[in-house]
Amino acid sequence: MKGVLRLISSAVILVFLLLCSLGICIRQDGIYGGLPGMDYQAAMIICAAVIVFIPFMGGFKAVCWTDFFQGHADAGGDFCRAACRYG
Repeated sequence: MKGVLRLISSAVILVFLLLCSLGICIRQDGIYGGLPGMDYQAAMIICAAVIVFIPFMGGFKAVCWTDFFQGHADAGGDFCRAACRYG
């Protein structure tokens, strides 16, 4: 029974982490304008795969580090966008 609960909870976490990751990737694409020469759909799949893979390999500590760097990337992108728009 314990193994089934672990499997179900892992599946639920994977689904919601994937949805959250796709939202983050779409926002990043809007800020940075996408990668030159790369298909939009391929970039979203790669981004989501990386963001989902890291926490599943390292657990809570990896999630903390991922969120830390994503937060800084978001803040840096927002700063650059504001500097380009108003600077």
